[in-house]
Amino acid sequence: MNKTLKKGLLIYNATDYEKNKWFAHQLISKAPNFGLELSLLLRENLILTIEEGQFLASIMPELSLLNNLEDASPLHCPDLSPSDEISPSKTFILSQNCKLSPGAVDFVINRTRDSLIATHFEQMGCKVFNNSKVTEICNHKGKTHQLINHAHIPSVKTLLGNIHYFNPNQVPFTYPLILKTVSGHGGDEIYKINNQTELTNCLHTLRTEDFVLQELCTNPGIDIRVFTLGKEILAAVKRTSNKSFKSNYSLGGTATAYKLQPSEEALVKKILSLMDFDLVGIDFILNKEGQFLFNEIEDVVGTRTLYLNYDLDVILLLLKYISSHL
Repeated sequence: MNKTLKKGLLIYNATDYEKNKWFAHQLISKAPNFGLELSLLLRENLILTIEEGQFLASIMPELSLLNNLEDASPLHCPDLSPSDEISPSKTFILSQNCKLSPGAVDFVINRTRDSLIATHFEQMGCKVFNNSKVTEICNHKGKTHQLINHAHIPSVKTLLGNIHYFNPNQVPFTYPLILKTVSGHGGDEIYKINNQTELTNCLHTLRTEDFVLQELCTNPGIDIRVFTLGKEILAAVKRTSNKSFKSNYSLGGTATAYKLQPSEEALVKKILSLMDFDLVGIDFILNKEGQFLFNEIEDVVGTRTLYLNYDLDVILLLLKYISSHL
């Protein structure tokens, strides 16, 4: 192991890793070009402990998971060139039982949406991308709206609720409404609600106690995702669906390059001034005049629509960014 390289962990849960192998392996294989050494760690194999006041991380790999990784066929990201395929390698899979103490790892790329992991490694002295505060706020839609609206950035009318205290008879908005769990992502756990009966029934199925209830925007099925890295705007895409009020590309929507207007850039930069974001996606829906209304921030943002619409290697940009912040 080259001691001159900064050592880092790339942490995924197993399900998300399976969906994002190309991205993960590209990060790992190109990291040495930026003085970095990345090892893949699955959340399922990670145990966080505090022992006599010391924060520790233990790696306890499951043989079944490791076999799946080692026996996988060459990896390929759909819609990208076959020349970008990379075969799995044991060299970057943490496959031995070990305990990491403070100083063993320099940085962590946290792709789990779990702020507990980020906080723990920060307490161990690691630089974490994204940091624990960003992960905590951006994976709770209610907290995100509190942050953004406090800065006087417009959004649709939003109710912050909890299933134990909410009375469906007292909704202050007009149906149809959009109901979301606070931690959903990728278009999951978002429901269009047409009346009080639907709202009552749907509330009983939610995975989280906290939820947000919002007015339906005047342009459903259209949104703008802005990709940012640090304080820099990378690019934006317009996502559209003709079949659903959800415009997510992963759910069958289309994505095209979008040029931000000066006023839109200013709005994005105002959001970037609120926290120390690393790589995130900031989503906007549109009002009836076509103006931006804030929707949400994706902490673990996917980059496929960037690669499809721009000659922009976000992996190289991210690695360069990480190297410059260590």
